[in-house]
Amino acid sequence: MRLDPAAVTEPSATVALRSATIILSLDRVADGSETPLGALSQRLRMEWRDAVKFAGGDPHAFDEAMEDPEVNGAVQQAQETLLGVGESPRPVWANHWATIGRWAQLLRNGRAAEISLEEAGDDYQRIALAFLLDAAWLARVGPEPEADASEFELDIVASGAIKRMLEIVQPPDQLTQAGPAKVLKVRPNEPVLPKSPE
Repeated sequence: MRLDPAAVTEPSATVALRSATIILSLDRVADGSETPLGALSQRLRMEWRDAVKFAGGDPHAFDEAMEDPEVNGAVQQAQETLLGVGESPRPVWANHWATIGRWAQLLRNGRAAEISLEEAGDDYQRIALAFLLDAAWLARVGPEPEADASEFELDIVASGAIKRMLEIVQPPDQLTQAGPAKVLKVRPNEPVLPKSPE
């Protein structure tokens, strides 16, 4: 969301290379699968290319950046370094889309309290944060534009996800001492910063 599509003027432009790296990384994780991630990856690619065109950038420069050997090599190296070498190495969360999809639905329906964090596995206190972030993203952005969350739903998703995340990063006794949790109103692209106790 912070990249300027008008700045995609040539294949070597920083924005062209960064956007290509982001989309290629998502493509690599989706691995051509017919999961929500695969559909979202395709949607992001098409919508970014359209944004480049309408903003006055060069969509062909983006296409060339997507084929750049250095970008593809960097994505391949990152995959091997982070996930290991194998037939189809994938991060742990990519194998748990059923859980993430269920959490996304609960977040969107205002039922975040029903999310069982232990579903993230033995090391759930670490990985559940990533699962919640993925679920919040999936709840906000659908595979198709018509499936995107409404303004009202965005607030519900954000406040529910943040409340559950705080349960992981703050010990329960600190939450109790802090008093009842307040519902946070969050708008898209608005950073959520904790308020100082002073």
